[in-house]
Amino acid sequence: MAAVTSPFRVWKLGGSTIRPSLRFDGTGSKVLAHPRPSCGRNLPCWLGHRIWLTCRRHLLHSRVFLLAAVVVGMTLLLRSSASGVVQADELMVEEGREKAALRTTRVSKKNPPLGNETIIVIPARANNSRSDLAVHKDAEPPAPSPSPLQLQTPTDPRPPKVAPHDRNSPNFTKEMRHFAESYAHSYPDGDQFMAYVKTVIKRKWEPSLNNTNQFRRDIRAALAEVGKSKNVYLTKHNTPRHKVMMYYMAGKPAKIADRIWETLPNDSVFQADRFKVCSVVGSSGILKGSKCGEEIDRADFVFRFNLAPVRGFETDVGEKTNFTTLNPTFIMYKMNSIKNTSDVAKFTEALRQFQNSFLYLPGFAVSGSLRLLVKAAGVASDARVTKPVYGSPDHFLVVSNLWRKTHNSGLKWPSTGIYGISSLFDTCDRINVFGFWPFAKSSAGRVVPYHYNNNVKATKVHSFDKEFKTLLFLHEKGIINLHLTSCR
Repeated sequence: MAAVTSPFRVWKLGGSTIRPSLRFDGTGSKVLAHPRPSCGRNLPCWLGHRIWLTCRRHLLHSRVFLLAAVVVGMTLLLRSSASGVVQADELMVEEGREKAALRTTRVSKKNPPLGNETIIVIPARANNSRSDLAVHKDAEPPAPSPSPLQLQTPTDPRPPKVAPHDRNSPNFTKEMRHFAESYAHSYPDGDQFMAYVKTVIKRKWEPSLNNTNQFRRDIRAALAEVGKSKNVYLTKHNTPRHKVMMYYMAGKPAKIADRIWETLPNDSVFQADRFKVCSVVGSSGILKGSKCGEEIDRADFVFRFNLAPVRGFETDVGEKTNFTTLNPTFIMYKMNSIKNTSDVAKFTEALRQFQNSFLYLPGFAVSGSLRLLVKAAGVASDARVTKPVYGSPDHFLVVSNLWRKTHNSGLKWPSTGIYGISSLFDTCDRINVFGFWPFAKSSAGRVVPYHYNNNVKATKVHSFDKEFKTLLFLHEKGIINLHLTSCR
């Protein structure tokens, strides 16, 4: 059958021209014949032609193959478009990086930077891909800006300071560590220590002005501003209205209530170098029969603890009181939490022996005790027998951390005894200490009750033996006068 050539369409394949041809079948219909390219000996042209013929045959006879080809084609088209977008985005990012490129300092292991060298990263030119080293000795880093970066030298780590109120992570500053190392002691334990105490008792105590002044400088540096004596309790001067208070033992931070802030004194009684001689009176049974009352009362300022009674014990413990602390458990167990008028009368009577003294309330130790202590403060104020003040949680915590570090006692709280003594070095020239003895027997073998006025057992919350050894160490240095025997 003769084929009739008709140029319906012209294909270009491998540089050769392919023209389709028409032929007539037996019915007289025109059928598109296979195009015959003039490939000659061009192998790529011939292969392309054969592939085209195969695809054409399947396209005409298989709709499934046609559908699959369309899906594959669309998929390839979409992937190609997405790839182009990603490449374009990467190109834009890369161009942005080149424009904001920085000459980053590289420190060689063989040549580490000196401690006083500051490494500064300088923005590089857009067309400069080379990394240069820029070390400026004693140079200040540039001010923060959106583009320049600052690198901190490995030899100058600066960990963030822990806030004073962080009760679970004590902030042991280098000044605290220096204090702990300077006033560490190595006393023996047990019978050897008791034998050593006997030798100390036999020696006459002599004050040392040099050691005392050095101790004042060291403890002042360790406690910093928050640990000054004037901050022992809250005042309108050191506590702004609506200040957020941190409970140093347990409780969520909360703003100080207006009704509490209004009752704060304007300033503190503990001012620098105010008192020549101070007596700090503990509650140990060692005071029984000591006849130290007169010597205690001769002091300019007398500091007592936990409302330890003086009535009936004047000969041994004196009667003068300028400052006494109050434990919430005293209100709970001995005053029935001041629930009725009879409790109010009983509590008022207990306070009369401390007439005109300051009543220290640890209101911001445990949040659950604040309401009870506010009630106690109200009773004391209404009766006009004592002047209630609220202890500063920040001051107590920083002093506690100092002795935790010195005694290596973990998170144990120091006793109010050593806390009180530590708080008086700003305001007292000389400190006489009475009634501190944590042992069941005296140096002479006499049985010693825990308190001179009751039979309460010692608590394990505090490290009394370590604290006593510290007081003995300060006594031997002539910094405090620790009375361990009778006064007459």
